[in-house]
Amino acid sequence: MPLRVRAVDGQAYVFGRNEHKQLSWPLPPHLTMPHLGSDGLPSPTPMAHEPFPLRSLPDTNVAPALKQQRIVHAAVGRGHTILVTDAGEAWSAGWNVSGQCGQSESDEHVAAFRRIKGGGIDDEKVVQASAGISHSLLLTETGKVYAVGTGEKGVLGNGRVRSLLSLSPVKQKGAPDTLACAHTERRAHRRVAGAL
Repeated sequence: MPLRVRAVDGQAYVFGRNEHKQLSWPLPPHLTMPHLGSDGLPSPTPMAHEPFPLRSLPDTNVAPALKQQRIVHAAVGRGHTILVTDAGEAWSAGWNVSGQCGQSESDEHVAAFRRIKGGGIDDEKVVQASAGISHSLLLTETGKVYAVGTGEKGVLGNGRVRSLLSLSPVKQKGAPDTLACAHTERRAHRRVAGAL
């Protein structure tokens, strides 16, 4: 079961796979169900088989500052989650091997939801996020797009093909009104609706 996030009445409900801690870690046992990994062995990170409110997790998983805000947008990649709040903040958890969580630490996994900061985003209000396999995009209220993660095949839109562990503005002409990261096993694409 792939990861799913739903926002209902300003709350995020999460469920699905958690092998990269994309739901945060550790999850309370009553919310999870053991399953076999791709190698046929029991997974050390059980999946959440039913939706549960993100706010129900301990503060060590979800910061009180995030719990107090309404979730207005969510994006999920192969192994990471990005939540956007009504205050214009973006928060992430999960697989960060290429920096796709927007966290500059060298941690392979971000086990607790953390606010994405730096790269100029602190003075902006994030309104939407999109997540690929190993990259992420954030759209601001002013129409700026910020990218982070692997730059493979130019998916970050910054003219480079290397990974970025901190946010970088995307070079663009005009202001897009929506974002979309598409991903397949063999390739990743970045698409921004509107003028670039």
